[in-house]
Amino acid sequence: MVKEELARVLERALDRCARDGLLPAGDRPTVQVDRSKNPAHGDFASNAAMVLQKQHAQATGAAKPNPRALAQAIVERIEDPDRILEKVEIAGPGFLNLKISPAVWHRALGAVWEAGERFGRSGAGARRKTMVEFVSANPTGPMHVGHGRGAVIGDTVANLLDWAGYDVVREFYVNDAGGQVFRLAHAVYARATELDGTVPAEPLDPDDYQGEYVKDVARAWLATRPDLRKPFAELREPLRRFSTGWILDHLIKPDLELFGVRFDSFFSEKTLHDKGAIAHAVEVLRSKGVLAEEVLPPPQGTEPEADEEVTPKPLLVMKTTGFGDDRDRPIYKTTGEPTYFAADLAYHLDKLERGFQRLIDVWGADHGGYVRRMKAAVGAMGGELEVLILQLVNLLKEGKPFKMSKRAANFVTLREVLEDTRSTTRSSTCSTATPAARPSCARRRRSAALRPCTTRSPCRRCGSRRRWICSSGCCTSPSWWRPRRSPWSRTASCSICRRRSPPSTRTTRSTRRRSG
Repeated sequence: MVKEELARVLERALDRCARDGLLPAGDRPTVQVDRSKNPAHGDFASNAAMVLQKQHAQATGAAKPNPRALAQAIVERIEDPDRILEKVEIAGPGFLNLKISPAVWHRALGAVWEAGERFGRSGAGARRKTMVEFVSANPTGPMHVGHGRGAVIGDTVANLLDWAGYDVVREFYVNDAGGQVFRLAHAVYARATELDGTVPAEPLDPDDYQGEYVKDVARAWLATRPDLRKPFAELREPLRRFSTGWILDHLIKPDLELFGVRFDSFFSEKTLHDKGAIAHAVEVLRSKGVLAEEVLPPPQGTEPEADEEVTPKPLLVMKTTGFGDDRDRPIYKTTGEPTYFAADLAYHLDKLERGFQRLIDVWGADHGGYVRRMKAAVGAMGGELEVLILQLVNLLKEGKPFKMSKRAANFVTLREVLEDTRSTTRSSTCSTATPAARPSCARRRRSAALRPCTTRSPCRRCGSRRRWICSSGCCTSPSWWRPRRSPWSRTASCSICRRRSPPSTRTTRSTRRRSG
Protein backbone atom coordinates (compact mmCIF):
# COMPACT_ATOMS: atom_id res chain seq x y z
CA MET A 1 0.00 0.00 0.00
CA VAL A 2 2.59 2.63 1.16
CA LYS A 3 5.26 1.09 -1.04
CA GLU A 4 3.07 1.40 -4.15
CA GLU A 5 2.29 5.05 -3.41
CA LEU A 6 6.00 5.78 -3.00
CA ALA A 7 6.84 4.07 -6.29
CA ARG A 8 4.28 6.25 -8.08
CA VAL A 9 5.88 9.41 -6.64
CA LEU A 10 9.30 8.35 -7.96
CA GLU A 11 7.84 7.36 -11.34
CA ARG A 12 6.39 10.87 -11.73
CA ALA A 13 9.79 12.39 -10.83
CA LEU A 14 11.46 10.26 -13.51
CA ASP A 15 8.86 11.38 -16.04
CA ARG A 16 9.84 14.98 -15.31
CA CYS A 17 13.53 14.08 -15.74
CA ALA A 18 12.72 12.62 -19.17
CA ARG A 19 10.70 15.73 -20.08
CA ASP A 20 13.69 17.92 -19.13
CA GLY A 21 16.07 15.88 -21.28
CA LEU A 22 17.86 14.11 -18.44
CA LEU A 23 16.58 10.68 -19.50
CA PRO A 24 15.61 9.28 -22.91
CA ALA A 25 11.91 9.27 -23.73
CA GLY A 26 10.09 5.94 -23.94
CA ASP A 27 10.01 2.81 -21.83
CA ARG A 28 12.36 2.30 -18.92
CA PRO A 29 12.77 -0.29 -16.14
CA THR A 30 10.18 -0.27 -13.37
CA VAL A 31 11.18 1.67 -10.28
CA GLN A 32 12.29 -0.69 -7.52
CA VAL A 33 11.54 0.31 -3.92
CA ASP A 34 12.72 -1.91 -1.06
CA ARG A 35 12.59 -1.79 2.70
CA SER A 36 15.78 -0.36 4.20
CA LYS A 37 17.97 -2.90 5.92
CA ASN A 38 19.02 -0.28 8.46
CA PRO A 39 16.18 1.81 9.96
CA ALA A 40 18.64 4.68 10.48
CA HIS A 41 18.78 5.05 6.68
CA GLY A 42 15.04 5.58 6.38
CA ASP A 43 12.00 3.41 5.77
CA PHE A 44 12.63 2.58 2.10
CA ALA A 45 15.46 2.77 -0.43
CA SER A 46 15.53 2.98 -4.22
CA ASN A 47 18.32 2.31 -6.71
CA ALA A 48 16.55 4.06 -9.59
CA ALA A 49 19.52 6.40 -10.26
CA MET A 50 21.94 3.46 -10.30
CA VAL A 51 19.80 1.51 -12.76
CA LEU A 52 19.28 4.47 -15.11
CA GLN A 53 22.78 5.97 -14.96
CA LYS A 54 23.75 4.89 -18.50
CA GLN A 55 20.53 6.26 -19.99
CA HIS A 56 21.21 9.52 -18.13
CA ALA A 57 24.73 9.76 -19.57
CA GLN A 58 23.40 9.01 -23.07
CA ALA A 59 20.67 11.68 -22.82
CA THR A 60 22.98 14.41 -21.41
CA GLY A 61 26.04 13.55 -23.55
CA ALA A 62 28.23 13.02 -20.46
CA ALA A 63 31.55 11.26 -20.91
CA LYS A 64 30.77 8.78 -18.14
CA PRO A 65 27.72 7.95 -16.02
CA ASN A 66 27.12 9.99 -12.88
CA PRO A 67 24.38 8.29 -10.85
CA ARG A 68 24.67 10.77 -7.99
CA ALA A 69 23.88 13.66 -10.34
CA LEU A 70 20.81 11.79 -11.59
CA ALA A 71 19.76 11.07 -7.99
CA GLN A 72 19.98 14.81 -7.24
CA ALA A 73 17.86 15.57 -10.31
CA ILE A 74 15.23 13.06 -9.19
CA VAL A 75 15.09 14.61 -5.69
CA GLU A 76 14.66 18.11 -7.15
CA ARG A 77 11.75 16.96 -9.30
CA ILE A 78 9.81 15.07 -6.63
CA GLU A 79 6.31 16.50 -6.19
CA ASP A 80 4.53 15.17 -3.12
CA PRO A 81 1.10 16.79 -2.74
CA ASP A 82 -0.07 14.03 -0.37
CA ARG A 83 2.96 14.59 1.89
CA ILE A 84 4.05 10.96 1.78
CA LEU A 85 7.73 11.77 2.27
CA GLU A 86 9.19 13.35 5.35
CA LYS A 87 12.79 13.32 4.12
CA VAL A 88 14.80 12.17 1.09
CA GLU A 89 18.58 11.69 1.26
CA ILE A 90 21.18 10.68 -1.34
CA ALA A 91 23.58 8.04 -0.05
CA GLY A 92 26.75 6.57 -1.51
CA PRO A 93 27.08 6.62 -5.30
CA GLY A 94 23.39 7.47 -5.85
CA PHE A 95 21.00 5.51 -3.64
CA LEU A 96 17.86 7.26 -2.46
CA ASN A 97 16.98 6.83 1.23
CA LEU A 98 13.32 7.65 1.82
CA LYS A 99 11.75 8.51 5.18
CA ILE A 100 7.96 8.20 5.29
CA SER A 101 5.78 10.74 7.07
CA PRO A 102 4.08 9.33 10.22
CA ALA A 103 0.72 10.50 8.85
CA VAL A 104 1.09 7.98 6.01
CA TRP A 105 1.39 5.08 8.46
CA HIS A 106 -1.65 6.38 10.31
CA ARG A 107 -3.65 6.43 7.08
CA ALA A 108 -2.49 2.90 6.22
CA LEU A 109 -3.53 1.59 9.63
CA GLY A 110 -6.89 3.29 9.21
CA ALA A 111 -7.38 1.56 5.87
CA VAL A 112 -6.54 -1.80 7.44
CA TRP A 113 -9.04 -1.13 10.22
CA GLU A 114 -11.74 -0.14 7.76
CA ALA A 115 -11.16 -3.24 5.60
CA GLY A 116 -11.43 -5.53 8.61
CA GLU A 117 -11.42 -9.22 7.68
CA ARG A 118 -11.36 -8.37 3.98
CA PHE A 119 -7.98 -6.63 4.22
CA GLY A 120 -5.57 -8.05 1.68
CA ARG A 121 -8.24 -9.43 -0.63
CA SER A 122 -7.93 -8.49 -4.27
CA GLY A 123 -9.82 -8.86 -7.50
CA ALA A 124 -6.80 -10.07 -9.46
CA GLY A 125 -8.51 -13.36 -10.27
CA ALA A 126 -11.55 -11.58 -11.76
CA ARG A 127 -13.73 -14.52 -10.54
CA ARG A 128 -12.00 -16.82 -13.03
CA LYS A 129 -13.40 -20.31 -12.51
CA THR A 130 -10.60 -22.43 -11.06
CA MET A 131 -10.42 -26.01 -9.82
CA VAL A 132 -7.85 -27.25 -7.33
CA GLU A 133 -7.82 -31.05 -7.15
CA PHE A 134 -5.84 -32.50 -4.28
CA VAL A 135 -5.52 -35.43 -1.85
CA SER A 136 -7.63 -37.79 -4.03
CA ALA A 137 -6.68 -40.75 -1.84
CA ASN A 138 -7.86 -44.19 -2.96
CA PRO A 139 -11.03 -45.15 -1.03
CA THR A 140 -9.46 -48.43 0.02
CA GLY A 141 -8.53 -47.46 3.57
CA PRO A 142 -8.00 -44.58 5.99
CA MET A 143 -5.88 -41.60 5.05
CA HIS A 144 -2.23 -41.98 5.99
CA VAL A 145 0.23 -39.33 7.11
CA GLY A 146 1.45 -38.78 3.53
CA HIS A 147 -1.99 -37.56 2.49
CA GLY A 148 -1.77 -34.88 5.17
CA ARG A 149 0.96 -33.03 3.32
CA GLY A 150 -1.06 -32.93 0.09
CA ALA A 151 -4.12 -31.79 2.03
CA VAL A 152 -2.27 -28.86 3.60
CA ILE A 153 -0.65 -27.72 0.35
CA GLY A 154 -3.82 -28.08 -1.73
CA ASP A 155 -6.00 -26.32 0.84
CA THR A 156 -3.47 -23.49 1.16
CA VAL A 157 -3.30 -22.96 -2.60
CA ALA A 158 -7.10 -22.91 -2.81
CA ASN A 159 -7.33 -20.41 0.05
CA LEU A 160 -4.77 -18.09 -1.55
CA LEU A 161 -6.54 -18.18 -4.92
CA ASP A 162 -9.87 -17.51 -3.24
CA TRP A 163 -8.31 -14.55 -1.39
CA ALA A 164 -6.97 -13.24 -4.72
CA GLY A 165 -10.43 -13.15 -6.28
CA TYR A 166 -10.65 -16.48 -8.12
CA ASP A 167 -13.84 -18.56 -8.12
CA VAL A 168 -12.28 -21.67 -6.56
CA VAL A 169 -13.71 -25.18 -6.32
CA ARG A 170 -11.89 -27.80 -4.22
CA GLU A 171 -12.38 -31.30 -5.61
CA PHE A 172 -11.46 -34.77 -4.35
CA TYR A 173 -11.13 -37.36 -7.15
CA VAL A 174 -12.41 -40.69 -5.82
CA ASN A 175 -10.54 -43.58 -7.48
CA ASP A 176 -13.39 -46.04 -7.06
CA ALA A 177 -12.74 -47.99 -10.27
CA GLY A 178 -10.02 -50.42 -11.24
CA GLY A 179 -8.32 -53.45 -9.79
CA GLN A 180 -7.51 -52.04 -6.35
CA VAL A 181 -11.15 -51.52 -5.36
CA PHE A 182 -12.03 -55.08 -6.38
CA ARG A 183 -9.18 -56.33 -4.19
CA LEU A 184 -10.80 -54.35 -1.38
CA ALA A 185 -14.19 -55.90 -2.19
CA HIS A 186 -12.72 -59.40 -2.00
CA ALA A 187 -11.02 -58.60 1.30
CA VAL A 188 -14.33 -57.38 2.76
CA TYR A 189 -16.10 -60.49 1.46
CA ALA A 190 -13.46 -62.77 3.00
CA ARG A 191 -13.69 -61.00 6.36
CA ALA A 192 -17.49 -61.09 6.23
CA THR A 193 -17.59 -64.86 5.73
CA GLU A 194 -15.08 -65.21 8.55
CA LEU A 195 -17.19 -63.07 10.92
CA ASP A 196 -20.55 -64.52 9.91
CA GLY A 197 -19.74 -68.18 10.54
CA THR A 198 -22.80 -69.55 8.71
CA VAL A 199 -21.01 -70.07 5.39
CA PRO A 200 -17.57 -71.47 4.58
CA ALA A 201 -14.91 -68.83 5.17
CA GLU A 202 -13.39 -67.34 2.03
CA PRO A 203 -9.58 -67.28 2.28
CA LEU A 204 -7.97 -63.84 2.25
CA ASP A 205 -5.78 -63.42 -0.81
CA PRO A 206 -2.20 -62.14 -0.21
CA ASP A 207 -2.94 -59.24 -2.56
CA ASP A 208 -6.06 -58.26 -0.61
CA TYR A 209 -6.08 -55.41 1.88
CA GLN A 210 -4.99 -56.75 5.25
CA GLY A 211 -5.84 -53.93 7.67
CA GLU A 212 -8.11 -54.35 10.69
CA TYR A 213 -10.37 -51.62 9.31
CA VAL A 214 -11.53 -54.14 6.68
CA LYS A 215 -13.34 -56.00 9.48
CA ASP A 216 -15.22 -52.79 10.33
CA VAL A 217 -16.34 -52.52 6.71
CA ALA A 218 -17.35 -56.19 6.76
CA ARG A 219 -19.41 -55.73 9.93
CA ALA A 220 -21.19 -52.75 8.41
CA TRP A 221 -21.90 -54.76 5.26
CA LEU A 222 -23.22 -57.72 7.25
CA ALA A 223 -25.64 -55.33 8.96
CA THR A 224 -27.33 -54.86 5.56
CA ARG A 225 -28.08 -58.63 5.56
CA PRO A 226 -26.41 -59.68 2.28
CA ASP A 227 -26.91 -63.18 0.94
CA LEU A 228 -23.50 -64.74 1.56
CA ARG A 229 -24.58 -67.92 -0.20
CA LYS A 230 -24.17 -66.13 -3.52
CA PRO A 231 -20.77 -66.47 -5.21
CA PHE A 232 -18.40 -63.53 -4.93
CA ALA A 233 -18.70 -62.85 -8.67
CA GLU A 234 -22.34 -61.82 -8.13
CA LEU A 235 -21.60 -59.75 -5.05
CA ARG A 236 -18.45 -58.11 -6.38
CA GLU A 237 -19.94 -54.94 -7.89
CA PRO A 238 -22.43 -54.07 -5.12
CA LEU A 239 -19.75 -54.87 -2.53
CA ARG A 240 -17.26 -52.60 -4.32
CA ARG A 241 -19.80 -49.78 -4.25
CA PHE A 242 -20.64 -50.35 -0.57
CA SER A 243 -17.00 -50.68 0.58
CA THR A 244 -15.67 -47.59 -1.17
CA GLY A 245 -18.68 -45.55 -0.06
CA TRP A 246 -18.36 -46.69 3.56
CA ILE A 247 -14.64 -45.90 3.71
CA LEU A 248 -15.20 -42.51 2.12
CA ASP A 249 -18.00 -41.59 4.56
CA HIS A 250 -16.61 -43.12 7.76
CA LEU A 251 -12.83 -42.89 7.42
CA ILE A 252 -11.76 -40.31 4.85
CA LYS A 253 -14.30 -37.51 5.24
CA PRO A 254 -14.22 -37.48 9.07
CA ASP A 255 -10.41 -37.33 9.03
CA LEU A 256 -10.47 -34.42 6.59
CA GLU A 257 -12.97 -32.64 8.84
CA LEU A 258 -10.76 -33.29 11.86
CA PHE A 259 -7.83 -31.88 9.89
CA GLY A 260 -9.81 -28.75 9.02
CA VAL A 261 -9.72 -29.33 5.25
CA ARG A 262 -12.96 -29.00 3.30
CA PHE A 263 -13.94 -30.03 -0.22
CA ASP A 264 -16.71 -28.68 -2.41
CA SER A 265 -17.18 -31.90 -4.35
CA PHE A 266 -16.16 -35.56 -4.44
CA PHE A 267 -15.96 -36.81 -8.02
CA SER A 268 -16.32 -40.54 -8.68
CA GLU A 269 -14.05 -42.13 -11.28
CA LYS A 270 -16.65 -44.88 -11.76
CA THR A 271 -19.10 -42.33 -13.18
CA LEU A 272 -16.66 -41.67 -16.03
CA HIS A 273 -16.81 -45.33 -17.05
CA ASP A 274 -20.57 -45.54 -16.63
CA LYS A 275 -21.42 -42.56 -18.83
CA GLY A 276 -18.91 -43.30 -21.62
CA ALA A 277 -16.69 -40.32 -20.85
CA ILE A 278 -13.54 -42.16 -21.93
CA ALA A 279 -14.89 -42.84 -25.42
CA HIS A 280 -15.93 -39.19 -25.62
CA ALA A 281 -12.42 -38.04 -24.66
CA VAL A 282 -10.92 -40.35 -27.29
CA GLU A 283 -13.10 -38.79 -30.00
CA VAL A 284 -12.10 -35.29 -28.92
CA LEU A 285 -8.40 -36.19 -29.07
CA ARG A 286 -8.86 -38.00 -32.37
CA SER A 287 -10.35 -34.84 -33.85
CA LYS A 288 -7.23 -32.96 -32.69
CA GLY A 289 -5.00 -35.40 -34.61
CA VAL A 290 -2.97 -36.55 -31.61
CA LEU A 291 -3.99 -40.24 -31.63
CA ALA A 292 -2.47 -43.07 -33.65
CA GLU A 293 -2.31 -46.87 -33.90
CA GLU A 294 1.13 -48.11 -32.85
CA VAL A 295 2.86 -51.30 -31.80
CA LEU A 296 4.57 -50.45 -28.54
CA PRO A 297 7.56 -52.26 -27.02
CA PRO A 298 6.83 -54.26 -23.85
CA PRO A 299 6.90 -52.27 -20.62
CA GLN A 300 10.31 -51.79 -19.06
CA GLY A 301 11.33 -54.60 -16.72
CA THR A 302 9.14 -57.25 -18.39
CA GLU A 303 10.43 -59.97 -20.70
CA PRO A 304 8.39 -62.76 -22.32
CA GLU A 305 9.08 -66.37 -21.33
CA ALA A 306 11.38 -68.34 -23.61
CA ASP A 307 8.57 -70.61 -24.83
CA GLU A 308 5.99 -67.80 -24.97
CA GLU A 309 4.93 -66.64 -28.41
CA VAL A 310 4.31 -62.91 -28.50
CA THR A 311 2.22 -61.46 -31.30
CA PRO A 312 2.69 -57.71 -31.70
CA LYS A 313 -0.63 -55.94 -31.42
CA PRO A 314 -1.25 -52.33 -32.43
CA LEU A 315 -2.66 -50.13 -29.69
CA LEU A 316 -4.44 -46.80 -29.75
CA VAL A 317 -1.96 -44.31 -28.30
CA MET A 318 -1.67 -40.60 -27.75
CA LYS A 319 1.44 -39.19 -29.42
CA THR A 320 2.88 -37.63 -26.28
CA THR A 321 6.46 -37.86 -27.62
CA GLY A 322 5.63 -34.73 -29.61
CA PHE A 323 5.22 -32.94 -26.28
CA GLY A 324 8.47 -34.09 -24.67
CA ASP A 325 7.39 -37.48 -23.29
CA ASP A 326 9.83 -40.39 -23.65
CA ARG A 327 7.23 -42.66 -25.32
CA ASP A 328 3.71 -42.55 -26.69
CA ARG A 329 1.06 -43.57 -24.15
CA PRO A 330 -1.63 -46.19 -24.80
CA ILE A 331 -5.30 -45.38 -24.25
CA TYR A 332 -6.44 -49.01 -24.04
CA LYS A 333 -4.69 -52.15 -22.82
CA THR A 334 -4.25 -55.22 -25.01
CA THR A 335 -7.29 -56.66 -23.23
CA GLY A 336 -9.41 -53.73 -24.43
CA GLU A 337 -9.73 -52.20 -20.96
CA PRO A 338 -8.99 -48.47 -20.64
CA THR A 339 -5.71 -47.53 -18.97
CA TYR A 340 -5.45 -45.21 -15.96
CA PHE A 341 -4.19 -42.58 -18.40
CA ALA A 342 -7.46 -42.88 -20.36
CA ALA A 343 -9.53 -42.28 -17.22
CA ASP A 344 -7.43 -39.23 -16.36
CA LEU A 345 -7.95 -37.87 -19.89
CA ALA A 346 -11.71 -38.21 -19.49
CA TYR A 347 -11.64 -36.65 -16.02
CA HIS A 348 -9.72 -33.56 -17.13
CA LEU A 349 -11.90 -33.14 -20.21
CA ASP A 350 -14.90 -33.28 -17.87
CA LYS A 351 -13.34 -30.44 -15.84
CA LEU A 352 -13.00 -28.32 -18.97
CA GLU A 353 -16.56 -29.08 -20.07
CA ARG A 354 -17.79 -27.99 -16.64
CA GLY A 355 -16.41 -24.55 -17.46
CA PHE A 356 -13.22 -24.45 -15.43
CA GLN A 357 -10.68 -22.12 -17.01
CA ARG A 358 -7.76 -22.92 -14.73
CA LEU A 359 -6.89 -26.45 -13.62
CA ILE A 360 -4.47 -27.10 -10.76
CA ASP A 361 -3.52 -30.60 -9.58
CA VAL A 362 -1.47 -31.38 -6.47
CA TRP A 363 0.45 -34.65 -6.90
CA GLY A 364 3.07 -36.60 -5.02
CA ALA A 365 6.64 -36.94 -6.25
CA ASP A 366 5.90 -40.50 -7.43
CA HIS A 367 3.73 -38.96 -10.19
CA GLY A 368 6.49 -36.68 -11.48
CA GLY A 369 6.90 -38.64 -14.71
CA TYR A 370 3.17 -38.25 -15.37
CA VAL A 371 3.22 -34.46 -15.68
CA ARG A 372 4.31 -34.05 -19.31
CA ARG A 373 1.78 -36.42 -20.80
CA MET A 374 -1.12 -34.94 -18.82
CA LYS A 375 -0.16 -31.36 -19.66
CA ALA A 376 0.10 -32.39 -23.31
CA ALA A 377 -3.31 -34.05 -23.22
CA VAL A 378 -5.05 -31.13 -21.51
CA GLY A 379 -3.36 -28.71 -23.91
CA ALA A 380 -4.60 -30.75 -26.89
CA MET A 381 -8.12 -30.61 -25.44
CA GLY A 382 -7.97 -26.81 -25.32
CA GLY A 383 -7.08 -26.27 -21.67
CA GLU A 384 -4.06 -25.61 -19.52
CA LEU A 385 -2.98 -27.75 -16.57
CA GLU A 386 -0.77 -26.64 -13.68
CA VAL A 387 0.75 -29.38 -11.53
CA LEU A 388 2.27 -28.89 -8.09
CA ILE A 389 4.60 -31.71 -7.07
CA LEU A 390 5.13 -32.31 -3.37
CA GLN A 391 7.77 -34.52 -1.85
CA LEU A 392 6.76 -37.79 -0.23
CA VAL A 393 6.72 -38.24 3.53
CA ASN A 394 9.65 -40.35 4.71
CA LEU A 395 9.20 -42.15 8.02
CA LEU A 396 11.81 -43.79 10.21
CA LYS A 397 11.13 -46.74 12.49
CA GLU A 398 13.91 -47.64 14.92
CA GLY A 399 16.24 -45.47 12.89
CA LYS A 400 15.49 -47.22 9.59
CA PRO A 401 13.30 -46.12 6.67
CA PHE A 402 9.72 -47.32 7.11
CA LYS A 403 7.91 -48.01 3.85
CA MET A 404 4.16 -47.53 4.06
CA SER A 405 1.72 -49.80 2.25
CA LYS A 406 -2.03 -49.51 2.65
CA ARG A 407 -2.56 -52.98 1.18
CA ALA A 408 -0.11 -54.60 3.61
CA ALA A 409 -1.53 -52.48 6.49
CA ASN A 410 1.88 -50.89 7.14
CA PHE A 411 1.10 -47.20 7.49
CA VAL A 412 0.61 -44.42 9.99
CA THR A 413 -2.84 -42.89 9.69
CA LEU A 414 -3.43 -39.17 9.56
CA ARG A 415 -5.79 -39.46 12.52
CA GLU A 416 -3.05 -41.07 14.63
CA VAL A 417 -0.74 -38.14 13.94
CA LEU A 418 -3.42 -35.56 14.71
CA GLU A 419 -4.53 -37.23 17.93
CA ASP A 420 -0.96 -37.81 19.07
CA THR A 421 -0.15 -34.15 18.41
CA ARG A 422 -3.20 -33.04 20.37
CA SER A 423 -2.32 -35.40 23.21
CA THR A 424 1.21 -33.97 23.36
CA THR A 425 -0.16 -30.44 23.43
CA ARG A 426 -2.58 -31.25 26.23
CA SER A 427 0.16 -32.98 28.21
CA SER A 428 2.35 -29.88 28.04
CA THR A 429 -0.62 -27.76 29.12
CA CYS A 430 -1.43 -30.00 32.08
CA SER A 431 2.18 -30.22 33.28
CA THR A 432 1.71 -26.91 35.08
CA ALA A 433 -1.67 -27.83 36.54
CA THR A 434 -2.30 -28.91 40.10
CA PRO A 435 -1.85 -32.64 40.83
CA ALA A 436 -5.57 -32.95 41.46
CA ALA A 437 -6.31 -31.74 37.92
CA ARG A 438 -4.04 -34.13 36.02
CA PRO A 439 -6.18 -37.27 36.25
CA SER A 440 -9.06 -35.47 34.56
CA CYS A 441 -6.81 -34.44 31.69
CA ALA A 442 -5.72 -38.04 31.24
CA ARG A 443 -9.36 -39.06 31.02
CA ARG A 444 -9.95 -36.42 28.39
CA ARG A 445 -7.24 -37.89 26.20
CA ARG A 446 -9.00 -41.25 26.27
CA SER A 447 -12.36 -39.80 25.31
CA ALA A 448 -13.07 -40.35 21.62
CA ALA A 449 -16.63 -39.04 21.60
CA LEU A 450 -15.80 -35.36 22.11
CA ARG A 451 -16.78 -33.07 19.27
CA PRO A 452 -16.04 -29.43 18.40
CA CYS A 453 -17.76 -26.47 20.00
CA THR A 454 -17.38 -22.86 18.93
CA THR A 455 -17.43 -21.40 22.47
CA ARG A 456 -14.33 -22.20 24.49
CA SER A 457 -13.80 -21.36 28.13
CA PRO A 458 -10.72 -22.52 30.06
CA CYS A 459 -10.98 -24.90 32.96
CA ARG A 460 -10.00 -22.88 36.03
CA ARG A 461 -7.89 -25.72 37.41
CA CYS A 462 -5.99 -27.27 34.50
CA GLY A 463 -6.18 -24.23 32.22
CA SER A 464 -7.19 -26.36 29.24
CA ARG A 465 -9.05 -24.62 26.41
CA ARG A 466 -10.10 -27.79 24.67
CA ARG A 467 -13.41 -27.53 22.89
CA TRP A 468 -15.37 -29.72 25.27
CA ILE A 469 -14.82 -27.27 28.17
CA CYS A 470 -17.68 -25.10 27.02
CA SER A 471 -19.52 -22.60 29.18
CA SER A 472 -22.52 -22.66 26.87
CA GLY A 473 -22.99 -26.40 27.42
CA CYS A 474 -23.47 -27.10 23.71
CA CYS A 475 -20.84 -29.84 23.43
CA THR A 476 -21.86 -33.34 22.42
CA SER A 477 -19.80 -34.77 25.26
CA PRO A 478 -20.99 -36.91 28.19
CA SER A 479 -22.88 -35.04 30.84
CA TRP A 480 -20.06 -35.38 33.35
CA TRP A 481 -17.90 -33.16 31.13
CA ARG A 482 -20.33 -30.25 31.33
CA PRO A 483 -18.88 -27.35 33.31
CA ARG A 484 -20.66 -25.94 36.31
CA ARG A 485 -20.39 -22.29 37.10
CA SER A 486 -20.33 -21.00 40.66
CA PRO A 487 -22.54 -17.94 41.32
CA TRP A 488 -19.47 -16.19 42.73
CA SER A 489 -16.99 -17.32 40.05
CA ARG A 490 -16.39 -15.90 36.61
CA THR A 491 -14.64 -18.96 35.25
CA ALA A 492 -16.04 -22.41 34.63
CA SER A 493 -14.31 -25.58 35.71
CA CYS A 494 -14.98 -29.08 34.48
CA SER A 495 -16.82 -31.26 36.95
CA ILE A 496 -14.08 -33.90 36.97
CA CYS A 497 -11.45 -31.32 37.97
CA ARG A 498 -13.70 -30.28 40.84
CA ARG A 499 -14.43 -33.87 41.86
CA ARG A 500 -10.73 -34.64 42.00
CA SER A 501 -10.01 -31.55 44.10
CA PRO A 502 -9.35 -32.08 47.81
CA PRO A 503 -12.20 -30.78 50.01
CA SER A 504 -10.03 -27.97 51.33
CA THR A 505 -9.82 -26.37 47.87
CA ARG A 506 -13.56 -26.40 47.17
CA THR A 507 -15.56 -23.23 47.58
CA THR A 508 -19.11 -23.70 48.73
CA ARG A 509 -21.96 -21.37 49.49
CA SER A 510 -21.62 -21.94 53.26
CA THR A 511 -17.88 -21.30 53.38
CA ARG A 512 -18.37 -18.18 51.32
CA ARG A 513 -20.91 -16.88 53.80
CA ARG A 514 -18.71 -17.68 56.79
CA SER A 515 -15.68 -16.01 55.17
CA GLY A 516 -17.81 -12.97 54.43
